[in-house]
Amino acid sequence: MFEPSRFLPGAPQPARFAYMPFGIGRRTCIGTQFTLTELVLGLATMDRAFRIDIAEPRQSSRDRRRATYNPPPFLLQRRQNSVAAVSL
Repeated sequence: MFEPSRFLPGAPQPARFAYMPFGIGRRTCIGTQFTLTELVLGLATMDRAFRIDIAEPRQSSRDRRRATYNPPPFLLQRRQNSVAAVSL
């Protein structure tokens, strides 16, 4: 159930495995593999159609989690000779 108060400042942290979008174990979602394949195809299509650059270079960090939790700002520029049909 959606509980908007979970996102308020000072709200307690959710349980470690509270969010599992595809489930786990015997009752995992049958669409998991399809969804992940669609995600890869969508990203590949965007990569063909756009050039992605980092907007502001920042100092390297040894903490690799920053790349996921706090990615750097980026620029998205349409490629000139793009053959990919992308509608955003």
